Amino acid sequence: MNQASETNKIDSLVQKVDQMFQKLRVLDLLSDKISKFHSTLKTLVSNVDNVTKRVVEIEQSLEFLNTKYETSKQEHDTIKSDIKKIKQCYTDVNHGGSADRSKRDYCSGTDDLSCNEKTHTVHKDYNNICLLSLNVCGIKQTLLYPEFESLLNDYDILYLTETKLDDLNEIHCKDFIFHHKNRKKFINKSGGIALGIGNGRAGKSTSKNLSVVDYALSTAYLLKFVTKFEVLEFSKLYSDIHSPLSLVLGEIRPEFTHQNECDRNIPVRIKP
Repeated sequence: MNQASETNKIDSLVQKVDQMFQKLRVLDLLSDKISKFHSTLKTLVSNVDNVTKRVVEIEQSLEFLNTKYETSKQEHDTIKSDIKKIKQCYTDVNHGGSADRSKRDYCSGTDDLSCNEKTHTVHKDYNNICLLSLNVCGIKQTLLYPEFESLLNDYDILYLTETKLDDLNEIHCKDFIFHHKNRKKFINKSGGIALGIGNGRAGKSTSKNLSVVDYALSTAYLLKFVTKFEVLEFSKLYSDIHSPLSLVLGEIRPEFTHQNECDRNIPVRIKP
């Protein structure tokens, strides 16, 4: 009896130990779940911090954009005001004459920076245009030369040849609108053309393709006989690109013709 009782007690103790081990395993699983939950919670907190930082950055960006918008709006209003003043000034000049501009003489054509001889001197006003043609080959950066920029003030249209590539010779001036042609080719280091038109002198476009520079060649002696020059309305009858031009010449007096330079027996063919 005593031995059987002892055996039963031992079995009961073994069962209790097994139950304790099972509960410990449950506690271990629970500890793992708590650890995973803690890790997930840390990740969530980190994500919340990142979202908070991003929100702050967005708010700063919005504030920056708002500041830029206000600045742009003020600049836009200033530009509109300046344009209105310029238009008013231009209207006043057209109606009030050109007394200030007529105080200066101009050279209607020269081919060299050192040329001081004026081929034709008249009063400079809004009914006349002052032209200058220069070959600037060899001048690395044109506007670095003070005499070049001061020269611009005496002319309305500047025709520059051999201007090199864009990255070798930048030509900008606040008083001129520049149109560049053939300056992006890498085959030659020069050969480009820069046509500068003084602000207020940019008239009606003569070509539908703005990359095309329309020009005419003439001597200073012939220009003074041009009594009317007009850009007519575009018509496909004359060209697919260019607008027709109307040119009226006044009477050329005999003293301005050179008979010894002209052979009247040679027929003249006008190129279409």
